[in-house]
Amino acid sequence: MTNQVPYSLTTRSEVQNGVIPYCQANNIVVTAYSPMEEGQLRVQNVLEEIAAAHNATPYQIALAWLVQQPWVITIPMSHNPVHLQQNWDAASITLTSDEMARLMDLG
Repeated sequence: MTNQVPYSLTTRSEVQNGVIPYCQANNIVVTAYSPMEEGQLRVQNVLEEIAAAHNATPYQIALAWLVQQPWVITIPMSHNPVHLQQNWDAASITLTSDEMARLMDLG
């Protein structure tokens, strides 16, 4: 079972209304829908800095931030083979607790 909700670096209504914290506290998987905001994710300086530190794209960092959270998975969509590979590679990025916190503060 999973609760599929819109969730990204800048779409945080489900955090604010308590859905995501409730799911995490009760071991319910959250599926972050539209993690790239349909290609319209706002890339901010912090995201670019962290991406550069990991030799990654800002979008890969946004995905890594989501899946490093407890009980959160995501379903990024792409038909572009390059983006599909980048999405796959994002799973191997490990963000520090400081980076996770900096990204959490973007919301």
